[in-house]
Amino acid sequence: MIRAALIAASLFGFASCAEGQPNLILTGDGVEALRAAETRPELIDRSYELAMRRVEASLDAGLIVPVPADPGGGYTHERHKENYKIIHDAGLLYQITGDARYLDHAEAYLLAYADMYRPSAAPAATRPGAGPALLAKPQRGCLDGLFDPGL
Repeated sequence: MIRAALIAASLFGFASCAEGQPNLILTGDGVEALRAAETRPELIDRSYELAMRRVEASLDAGLIVPVPADPGGGYTHERHKENYKIIHDAGLLYQITGDARYLDHAEAYLLAYADMYRPSAAPAATRPGAGPALLAKPQRGCLDGLFDPGL
């Protein structure tokens, strides 16, 4: 259950902590406006199509989460950067479309990273110069409401 809460918090940006604060990515009102819009600005449409192509290609290819093995610019480094974009875009697409495939895909990636970086496994710490990955502890109250069955 804690794992589900952390996934939700990752995808939705600890919304309970951001009440009254601006959201640089997408607000709840912004999601509703995108859903309701008959037409959107060209830049928004291009960004939406790019996100859709990226995530659909990832859905077709399946998860690709290599153990970090090389420095910046190497294959695994670039793959992890691409995975971040996939997770981010899948979360946004789920919010906009409501298509659970996108949520499931983002969740699967996050769980793959959680499995790779859990303290008992820590494969990334085996490469030279790497230290263990640490997840930040959420602030008190950030996870309030995440166990609401309506989510």
